[in-house]
Amino acid sequence: MPTQTLDPTLQELLRGRYIATLGTENADGTIHLTAVWYLFEDGRFFIATSSKSRKARNIAARAKASLMVDVRKLGTQFLVGGVGMGVDVHHANRTFRCQRTEYRQADRMVASGTQRY
Repeated sequence: MPTQTLDPTLQELLRGRYIATLGTENADGTIHLTAVWYLFEDGRFFIATSSKSRKARNIAARAKASLMVDVRKLGTQFLVGGVGMGVDVHHANRTFRCQRTEYRQADRMVASGTQRY
């Protein structure tokens, strides 16, 4: 459940088609950074990944992570912070299907000359 209400403009931005960087902590205390596709829905971020991936194993072992959404458009810089991100493996298939649909729709829009983002 989201801990705060985000500004509607920021919510719309987060629903966009962007790559995010997920940071998790390795067992030795170093940071593992990886690029991820995400789905932002109902005020929460969903990231589909294998339960065997390093990011999933790190979050399962140490329930904390950081997510940076890479927008890089002048005038749209926002800082969003959160604590206590968790992994819910049961939503992985649904998240993957939603992401795949979203990205395919955006690809079709770009190919047809109708850019959404």
